Amino acid sequence: KRQLRQQQIQGTGLPRVGLGSKMRWKVTFVAAVILGLGLVAVVLLLPKSSPADASRSASLGRRLLGPRHDVRKVTLSGFPKQVDGNERSFLNGAFLLHTDPKHVVDDRETYWTKDKMFYIFYCKAADQWRVGTTSSWSQNRKGECRGYATTASGAELLDGGKVRFVRVWSGSDWVQLNGNSGIITCDRDEAKAEVTEVREKNKTVELTVEQQDCQDAKKGSACYLAVIWALRYGLATNPQWYPNLKVTANF
Repeated sequence: KRQLRQQQIQGTGLPRVGLGSKMRWKVTFVAAVILGLGLVAVVLLLPKSSPADASRSASLGRRLLGPRHDVRKVTLSGFPKQVDGNERSFLNGAFLLHTDPKHVVDDRETYWTKDKMFYIFYCKAADQWRVGTTSSWSQNRKGECRGYATTASGAELLDGGKVRFVRVWSGSDWVQLNGNSGIITCDRDEAKAEVTEVREKNKTVELTVEQQDCQDAKKGSACYLAVIWALRYGLATNPQWYPNLKVTANF
């Protein structure tokens, strides 16, 4: 019977059962490949980072505290007058806050000398604060880290007194500074404050709030930069600070 059936199949020109099985395996294999490529494409199209990633990038983002409204001037002191024969006394002095969009670097404010020759800026690539010169301004706005002095990675400039600049550029290499150099002092405004009572978990706590007029968070402003930080890091790392917001909140 089997021989007769094979002869009938061959006589009609129909494909054998064995060939049909091979075809099905081929179709299954092709479908699996297509499905795998589709999954890879979905993964590649997913955002590279989100507020939920902040805890994993805390070592890089922990110092991104956003601008503090009461810091208007940063003063540097203790830098040597010369390093390997090159003038470096210009690193000492006062640097004034600038938060308008044209003075923002890597979503952070910058601080400038009165003559606008030098500035303190945040370099995201190295996770450091540096002192640059106007000749390298365009490069630093593009993400480069050209400067004459640098803090340690992860240091927050506005924690002045706790952190300092640790190295200075000699002209050919970075030179380590001693503990009395690169001192950072943050001068804070004595802004009028009001005490606001808020209720949290049936407890009344007092918060000190700066007395300021309400306004839209314009791009580059201190408020705008603070919101950016909250979206990228604050909501994920300190959700208790934002009881009415979720990590999916938009601007």
